Amino acid sequence: MVNERLLKWEQLDKHQATELQAFTCTDEWPRTAKGRRLPKHPREWEWAAQRHFRTLAQRLQAGETLLVGRDDENAVGAAVHLSYEQHGVLLVATFEAGAVSTHFRNMRDRYVGDEIMAVGRAEAGIKAVDSGASTLVLQGCIHEQNRASMRMAARADWEPEGLPTPNGYQLWATAFDPIRE
Repeated sequence: MVNERLLKWEQLDKHQATELQAFTCTDEWPRTAKGRRLPKHPREWEWAAQRHFRTLAQRLQAGETLLVGRDDENAVGAAVHLSYEQHGVLLVATFEAGAVSTHFRNMRDRYVGDEIMAVGRAEAGIKAVDSGASTLVLQGCIHEQNRASMRMAARADWEPEGLPTPNGYQLWATAFDPIRE
């Protein structure tokens, strides 16, 4: 895990989430030589995450968590969106989306990705303790071609669950006692 944070993290509400309408975490959609959009983005999972964050202000629900990490110039370097389901003493926190800005690509994106996992885990842990949960499950879906996110999840002690869906996403998860965390 990350010992020293690269970003300053804060929670945004639904109204503040409009700031993410310009968030960029992938390359432009590829086009033909004549400018026509190709039918498929080469990293569709990144495109889906970018679309998720750009439209989140319209969908963010009460009780969900939206965290953004800012760099020294106050630019958004990363974001994570969590939703929660309580089942008695079990709290399930779903990482709906997490993304690193293209600004942080290559040299620092691994560390920023690890920060996403760490701050999401910490926030979900607080929610679990506050709700009286004795077990916290963290889960999220990762595209089967998204090797970087698979490595990031494995570093955070997540494991794949079951087989990928027909659209290529696989559930990854971890569970623990939030009080002993």
